[in-house]
Amino acid sequence: MKHKFCALCLTLVMAMSAATLFSACGEEKTPSGDVNVTDPSGSGQNPDEGNKNPDGGGQNPGEGGQNPDGGEQNPGEGGEGGQPAPEEEQATEGLHYTAIYGEDNTTAIGYIVGAGEAAEEENIVIPAKHDGLPVLRIGLPEEYFGPDSAHEGAYNYTDKFFESYNAYVAGLGYNFEELEYQEVLAVRNSFIQQYSFAYSKAKTIKIPNSVTQLGILAFSESSIESLYIPESVTEIETLNPQTPFWTCNKLTKIEVSEKNPVYRSEGNCLIETATKTVIAGCKTSVIPEGVLAIGAGAFACMEELEEINIPKSVTVIRNYAFLQCTKLKRIVYGGTEEEWKNIDKRENNYSAQGWRTGASIEEVVCTNGTLTGSDIG
Repeated sequence: MKHKFCALCLTLVMAMSAATLFSACGEEKTPSGDVNVTDPSGSGQNPDEGNKNPDGGGQNPGEGGQNPDGGEQNPGEGGEGGQPAPEEEQATEGLHYTAIYGEDNTTAIGYIVGAGEAAEEENIVIPAKHDGLPVLRIGLPEEYFGPDSAHEGAYNYTDKFFESYNAYVAGLGYNFEELEYQEVLAVRNSFIQQYSFAYSKAKTIKIPNSVTQLGILAFSESSIESLYIPESVTEIETLNPQTPFWTCNKLTKIEVSEKNPVYRSEGNCLIETATKTVIAGCKTSVIPEGVLAIGAGAFACMEELEEINIPKSVTVIRNYAFLQCTKLKRIVYGGTEEEWKNIDKRENNYSAQGWRTGASIEEVVCTNGTLTGSDIG
């Protein structure tokens, strides 16, 4: 049986008419584009190539005490020694807000925030509220994705996604057949940046303690260098294998509020507490002892990752965990050769080597020897 990567894997394609667009793990660095509309919703027909899809934060003072960067204290809590907290930082201008509706589909309950016209800003502050309602989500809307009927465990873009995208393009008055490749990419990016900070130049993004969801493409291929996740974030979406931090090659620091009930951070790893799974890492990550699984796409496309230690406690390495880690030559494993071979590396994988597709791993150093070639698994 032939298998394909899901739409959110190596290549995410968006096209109109005969145009076909490819972007694999950030090989194509594209401009953000400067187009923006207020309302991306609307009707429209799925393009003929309905299966062609597009590619697919900094510190938050949301907890009491000092900001992880040593900056301001949380405006929502008192300062040290009973001192009043400083005023809340002013939200960055130009951010794009999309309403989230309740079960009646008519009453707005909050907003999705994206870079919008602020995509070129290096330091971004997201407000806790917009027009009196909470900012709840970063990343493409949930209804834009659904299970791929042809491939178990894979996801694809829904008709709702294409309807919104087509309406966005129609609103700009563009004819894709007349656009250059880079211009099409710019339009694609600006559409995605209504809901996310993908492809933005942001180095720091302050996430307020109102955001509950980090969705697909939240920070993908951005310039983010450090990320602080507040206690309010209880859902971080990973869609086989794309995480919100896909191809964030400049990311070196990941921290999570100690009050967060679902996630924690250790060794610059983002860890799901209940399952002891590394959801995302970066080039400076040290996977802590006690972790049981390395999640799908956790280190995917980390171009600067050259070596990593994997503790003996790990029993599962999921699909595309080290996808396209082209400089990763060496893994140091805390157990024996036999224990390494017993790690489940086929869970949700299409092939035995799916966990390291496109990686350059030459050896796995175990406590009693070194594995090379096909013995790596």
